[in-house]
Amino acid sequence: MEEFLKICSKMYGGKALRIKKVKRILPCWSRAASAYYKTTLPEKIHFCFRSSVISFGCNIHSRLSQASKMKITSFIAVICIAACLAEPQRVQTRQAPNKPGRFLSLPVPEKCSSRPKEFTYKGKNLFLSTHVPALANRKVDWLDGRNLCREYCMDLVSLETQEKNNLIFRVIQQNDVPYIWTSGRICDFAGCENRPDLEPKNVFGWFWSSTREKIQATNRIPQGWGYNPWSQTGHKKIPQPDNAEYDINQTKEQCLSVLNNVYNDGIAWHDVACYHEKPVICEDSDELLQYVAATNPGIRL
Repeated sequence: MEEFLKICSKMYGGKALRIKKVKRILPCWSRAASAYYKTTLPEKIHFCFRSSVISFGCNIHSRLSQASKMKITSFIAVICIAACLAEPQRVQTRQAPNKPGRFLSLPVPEKCSSRPKEFTYKGKNLFLSTHVPALANRKVDWLDGRNLCREYCMDLVSLETQEKNNLIFRVIQQNDVPYIWTSGRICDFAGCENRPDLEPKNVFGWFWSSTREKIQATNRIPQGWGYNPWSQTGHKKIPQPDNAEYDINQTKEQCLSVLNNVYNDGIAWHDVACYHEKPVICEDSDELLQYVAATNPGIRL
């Protein structure tokens, strides 16, 4: 196990979990995996953990035998969720007034099985919160948005491709939605320091927290896209992300929102301070769905 912790730390520059902590949470991991596959946890696991909002993960598949690769791939989602449940992740962002430190919520099986399925993209269900009666008038900050979605075995929407981005832009336009939260987040918390690949942070430090995928450089058209989804203007009248609120009240703009023509710029991405409250679009989380399926035999999702 020590060998793999070192690999994680070396590859991603983060602090790998200490051995004593591994020994403490391994039983939880093993129970989760056993419940789903009726097998024990293999010694060689796809593993890297940091006490932050999310980590990019650590891919050590290339260092394992083919048999180990297949075993790991088959239940990695369950393992990852079990790790998160074993030690909830504390958010490092500045909180809105009167909101103490909070944690990521656990999925609620009953909500997962009856989650809203308004539209789909490549087999995943999504919904706009303003179209759900119980949520129609509710606006939430970024973390509460994630937790709202997570209770349904979903997460804030990620916009990894131009096709998916165009779909979400159409939903916003057709429903005259002023803004929404996405799962986009800048990597400026514990574990992101001393990472040359993330510098400068406003260009290379953004990622999708729901999928742990890096967002391409903000200052150019993403590869495979025909346009740059980041707005070319904002409060400071410069291209996004601009961290504008920091100049006003020293609050960093750490989260990614889609704004609908707020700056006469059409529908576009903006960095926004995470405490602002907005509607959300949730999409299925494979990890949460697999975890709930593993721990609730027979549930229909």
